Parts: sequence; C-alpha cells; structure tokens
Amino acid sequence: MCGILCIYQKNGYDLKNKKFLNNILTKTKTLKHRGYTDNYKIINNKIFMYHNRLAINDLSLDGTQPMINNNIIIIVNGEIYNYTSLYEDIKLKLPEYKFQSKSDSEILIPLYLLYGTQFIKFLKGMYSFILYDIKKDILIAARDHIGIVSFYYLKNKDTIMFSSEMKALINLHTNNNIHIFEPGNVFINNEFYNSYLIKWKEIDYIPNNKYNKEELEMRLTKSVLSHTLSDVPIGILLSGGLDSSLIASIMCKLQKEKKINNLIRTYTIGFENATDIIAAEKVADYLGSDHTSYIFTKEDGIDAIRDIIYYLETYDITTIRASIPMYLLTREIKNDSDIKVLLSGEGSDELFGGYLYFHKAPNKEEFQKELIDKMSKLHKYDCLRAHKSCMANTIEIRVPFLDKDFIDYVMNIDPEYKMIKKENKNIEKYILREAFDNNYLPEEILWRQKDQFSDAVSSKEENWIDSLKNYAESLVSDKEFKNRKKKFPLNTPISKEHYLYRKIFEEFYPHKACIQTVEHNSKSIACSTQRGLKWMNLKENSKLNDASGKSIIDVYNN
Repeated sequence: MCGILCIYQKNGYDLKNKKFLNNILTKTKTLKHRGYTDNYKIINNKIFMYHNRLAINDLSLDGTQPMINNNIIIIVNGEIYNYTSLYEDIKLKLPEYKFQSKSDSEILIPLYLLYGTQFIKFLKGMYSFILYDIKKDILIAARDHIGIVSFYYLKNKDTIMFSSEMKALINLHTNNNIHIFEPGNVFINNEFYNSYLIKWKEIDYIPNNKYNKEELEMRLTKSVLSHTLSDVPIGILLSGGLDSSLIASIMCKLQKEKKINNLIRTYTIGFENATDIIAAEKVADYLGSDHTSYIFTKEDGIDAIRDIIYYLETYDITTIRASIPMYLLTREIKNDSDIKVLLSGEGSDELFGGYLYFHKAPNKEEFQKELIDKMSKLHKYDCLRAHKSCMANTIEIRVPFLDKDFIDYVMNIDPEYKMIKKENKNIEKYILREAFDNNYLPEEILWRQKDQFSDAVSSKEENWIDSLKNYAESLVSDKEFKNRKKKFPLNTPISKEHYLYRKIFEEFYPHKACIQTVEHNSKSIACSTQRGLKWMNLKENSKLNDASGKSIIDVYNN
C-alpha cells in the first residue's frame, strides 16, 4: 500500500506557482503514515502526481513512483495479484516494451499501450491508481472492484484532484466538495464509468448455481495463494473466528506443500482473557504458528479514539469500535516486528451471510438481496476499517475473501445453500465450514458461532463496547444530546457515543461534503441493513438498537 495525491488541471492553477506548490506539498504530509519514501512530478504544468511508497514488491529504487515509461506516467496504491500472468502475456504480445522494474504496478503501462482504456478489465487485485498519457493528454483513474483500497476525489470545471485519503484534499481548493470514488469505477477524461458490471449485483437476480464443497475449498485456497505475492514478510491477523482461522490454516498448508520451514506468524488482541485471545491461541497451537497475543485495556482503547477517527475519516459507531483494537494491534506489530503485510478474514460474512441476524431471513430472495446490500457498502465499513486502521501504522492489509474471482463465484451460488437451517446445524456460513471440515481447524473453532470483532475482544469481566458507551456518557451531557439536532442537523447522532465521535470528526473534517461521505447511522440490529430489520419483530425487540452481535445472541433458541 501507498499514498497517492494527484492534481490535474487544464486552465486553472499554475502548478509550479511557489505558494500553491508549497500548499500541495504541505498536504502530502498528511499521507506520510502510508509509506516511507515519497516523490512527486509535475508534467507540462497540467498534472501533479505524488506517491508515498510502502515497498512490498520490488524493494529496489527501480520501483519508485511516479513511474514514467513510453510517455505514460503512473502512481499506484495497492497490489495487482495477477501480475505474473499479465507479465508473461505482455512479453508475448508487446515484446518491444522494456520493463524498468519488477514492480507489479508497472504492468499498468504496457497493458494500457496494448488495450487502451479497456486495460482495467484485465486487472485482479486491490488498488487505486492514476495513469496519464502525456502525449495524448488522457487521464485515467480507477478503484478496485469492491473498494478494498480507499480513494477520494474533488472536482470542478477545470480541475480534478484524487487522493488516498480525504484529509489531503481539504482546503486544497476553494471548493471542498470531496466525494468517495466509488468502487469499480473508472474516470477517463472527465467522465466516470462503472467497470464492474456483474450479474450478481442486480437486485432482482437470484442465482441458481449449485454449491460444490471441493470447488469452494479450491477457490479460496487459490485466492490465499495469490495474496502471498510479496518481497517482505507476511503475517496473519488471527481473531480465532472462522474466517481468519481458515486463512491461517490455508497459509500453513501452502507452506508445507512448498516445504517452507519458516513458521507462519499470527497475531491477536483483546482484553485479558478475551474470547478472541483464547480461541486464537487454540488455533495457533493447532497450526503450530508463531503466535503473539497483545493485551489492551479500556484506557488504551479510549486514548486512541481521536487518532482512529482522524485516520479512518469516519464517525460510524461500529467501524470505530472495531477499528481501535485493530489499530492498537498493528501499532504493536509495527514496533515489535518486520511485518509489512497482514492477511485478514474480512468479507466472509458479507459473502456467506455470516452475521447473526441472517438467522431471521425469511427466504432465499431476501437473503440474497441483503448480501448484495452488504457487499455494496463494504467500502464504507469493513474495508475502510481494515485498510485505514492498518495503514495508520504503515502496514498493508490483504483480504483473500474479497478476491474478484472468489466473490463472483460465491455470489453466484444459489442462496438456498447459504440459508441457516436446522439440518445444517442451525449455524451461519455452513457451506464454508463444511468445505473445510477436513482437518483444517479444531472442531470447536470450525463450528464456533459468529462473534463480531468488537464483542470478541471483550472478556467475561469487562465489555469493550460498554466501556465506550460509558465513556461517551461521561463526556456528553443530557442537555447536549437533547439539542443534537440543532448542533448536527445533517446526519444527526443517534446516541451519546455517536455524538462524541461526530464531534471529534468535525474537528478534523468540518465540511458538509466530508460529513456526507459517512453512511448515516440509523437503527440496526447486529449490523443489519434496513431490510434486515424488517425480518425481526421490532415492537418486541426495538430495545435492541445496537450493532453488537450480542444483541441477537438468542438466535439459536428461536
């Protein structure tokens, strides 16, 4: 991962104007946490391109960006996982192209030379990037299929700006109308297009493909393997839940097949005696990984609230709750190890219907529609949390469950197979568990009920979410909260905890457009959308207005 900032203008600012350039360079400092070396270039006084590099593939200076070859200049944040196969294809179809690096990012240049603006459809990975054709004055920007990597833009008549984080765009222009660059989109010469038009995304499409456990096992294994492309050490965030445990187990199996003796390094965090820590240590012992558990206190977490809101650029309650432990964990990993890349299990719950409220789904049509809703908003929640809380500590997070091919396979399985039924042990994500029920994990882990991250870092003695609620209660008075609509007429906070986060957020990001980049918190039970809420008896359960999975823990008894 890296940090990128691009300013393109035809008739506006003089990019070489000392005052304006100094303002731009000041803004680049807000991206310093995303890498260790940085460079910028100004081309024809039309485009400024800045790149802050976290070197993962090709650690040499050859991989330095902005990268120019054949009058094409690029800045890239992310990883192109099918780089090797694309490289071999380029050598056959464009033999005259001379690679100047072994960086996966460079593959964008010859692909563009071969296929023009259609080259994006060949990419598999997680990325945001800018490509500029100097001779033809063509500007292309794009974001990956699901929004694993963050990306923002600011646009007016003569100027467009792009950045990995919106903090770099604030007050860079008289117009502060900052927007999220939507996942799967591509920008080509002043127009946006959707490059990820897939059948399963159609809300009325219900797939009928059969599920095959051997194929599911093979496809996830293939995805994990593709995500190991790295010239630096890789670790695994191991919560002890199903998803991260499967990733760790697959990694261990792949290493054994390759006869690699180095132990997989796994990491977890929680309160002392937290359920996550206990479960993760069982998994690590079973797999024989080199495991480290970090203990944090509620004081540690509370102290990190301001930092996490600044880095995450959100005031969403659930995201902040879950991000703080992840932020604290990656900070410890950064200080104690040489790990620069971590694998994680994000995305599985959205693909397979893993949240506890999916027990309430009335039929497969509703189940599938909810999956689509959850997948479409991943970039505002889980992807944002995982990406930004790790990048705050200059660590790249990779998510094999969100591989493009794997998503398309799983989302085209008949949702009937994913439904939570008594004959399938009445447990969420049954088909995923069944596919790996062949010594990948201990039985008590493989068939462990869903426990959301914010809940699982807690212990029996102390609850993380309650700690945050109580802290907010101590800081936000009843009078303040009563007058919340007057202070926050847009996206009015729904709780004192939400009020506190919103107040801190606006200290960093006061503009209306920034506020609107955050999905408004409305009623939710166990992270449900509004559709999911309709599956429940709200008259009886209206008190359960909480994103915590604990709010619906009784699903096994219903």
